Amino acid sequence: MKNIHSKNFFSQNYYESVLKKAINSNYTFLTLSEFFKSKKPDKKKIAILRHDIDKKVNRAKIFLEVENSLKIQSTNFLLIHDVNYNCFDLNSLSIFMHAEKKGHEIGLHTNFLQTSKILNLEPDQTLKKELSILRNYFNIYGVACHREIDYLYNSLPYLQKNWKQISKENILLYEAYDNQLMNNFEFVNESIKNHLEWRNQKPEDVIESGKNFILSTHPHWWYKENPFED
Repeated sequence: MKNIHSKNFFSQNYYESVLKKAINSNYTFLTLSEFFKSKKPDKKKIAILRHDIDKKVNRAKIFLEVENSLKIQSTNFLLIHDVNYNCFDLNSLSIFMHAEKKGHEIGLHTNFLQTSKILNLEPDQTLKKELSILRNYFNIYGVACHREIDYLYNSLPYLQKNWKQISKENILLYEAYDNQLMNNFEFVNESIKNHLEWRNQKPEDVIESGKNFILSTHPHWWYKENPFED
């Protein structure tokens, strides 16, 4: 029988092997807020673990379990408006409240511009309300704009154009595509081409180069035992 994992290697064991390779290569792991608070964008061998929670919330534990075992912290971005999950149900809150207690960071994943366009709301107020809601449960320092394949609007240009005002009014430390990140880090993330794979480069290759990197992942594409589990 053909190995069903021959193409899809995005397993918990594989994720652990990547982190261990970075540890053995003397990388320093920071959350996004830790990086911006440190004010040291020129420091070498920094790794930032970013997880965008788009669906299948339980699979976030694939990453968190490994990170906790290695005493590494990540930044996890949650959606407020989404048809795939409710970040405030008991299961989701339990996962991420426990994660925050372990030192992981929680941030807002948002397409506030699309939400405001569809519902005829004002974009800045939509973002402010999303942050206010999430801050009832978590300490929020940053936001990461979200886009689906079939998205109608892209919030990122609006956010970056108005960042000075938005960050001041909402007491935000960073947005996840800030130039300090994109100019000083290799951005490593998954992509679907012929099949699920790394978009431009493998994390192992970046680690071997010694460059700073952001490992940006989406839990619903990863698995423990097989790709078809819940």
